Parts: sequence; structure tokens; C-alpha cells
Amino acid sequence: MKKENVIKIKNALTIALGVFAYWLIVTAIYLIASFTSREWGLTWITFPAAAFLFFLAALVYFNKKTGRRFSLLNWIILTAVISVVIYLLVSFLTTLWAFTWMIFLAMTIAIIIEIMVFLQKKPKENEESNQESNKESED
Repeated sequence: MKKENVIKIKNALTIALGVFAYWLIVTAIYLIASFTSREWGLTWITFPAAAFLFFLAALVYFNKKTGRRFSLLNWIILTAVISVVIYLLVSFLTTLWAFTWMIFLAMTIAIIIEIMVFLQKKPKENEESNQESNKESED
């Protein structure tokens, strides 16, 4: 295995572990706050707030790391936004606030899969994807 590939895999695993740890901590905060306050209808705001902070952190990280727009970032943002919308819709419609937080755990798994799929692409495909993202953002 090439040294470059090993570095990419290590970076991907670091990102994946960071994402997992972040949402695990957010879930723990949510559960602790919810069980201690018994305000399930109020503490759900933890997840949209955490998704927004996650978006900002991802934006800063990938912009610093690449110096340009990163196509993986677009997928991560899209996954986070869709997860929040699904969470809110399902929670409000079913009033199962105590269970719908698991949607965010599924989101974490989806983001990890997105990272792994992105890494499976050849470097040239990744570069072309980045160039397409940059062109779209300029239009």
C-alpha cells in the first residue's frame, strides 16, 4: 500500500472517529439533560443546535485543510440538514421525542459511510469532483 493511501486512510479514520465522538457526546448531553429535567419537549433543541455547530466546524476544518470547497463537505452538510428535517418532522408528527433522537445516530453512520465512499474514489476523480463543485459555486 502506498504511503499516500495510508495517510488518507488515517485521516479518514480520524475524521470518522471525531464525527462519532461528537454525536456520541451530543447524545449523552441530550439524554442527561432530558432525564434530569424531564423536559423532553424542550431538550430536543440540543440536536438542531449540535447539527449547526457541526456544520460550522466541518466548514472551517475542510476549508483550512483544502483551501477550497470540498465535495465531501457538501454531502456531510446535506446529510446533517436532512437528518434535522427528518428528526423534526417525525418528532412533531409522532410525538415520540424519547426515541427519534436515534435519527442522529443514523446520521453519524451515514456520514462515516460517505467518508469511506469518498476515499474509495481515485484521486483524479476526487479532484474532478472538487473542480465541479467550485464551478457550481461560482455560477
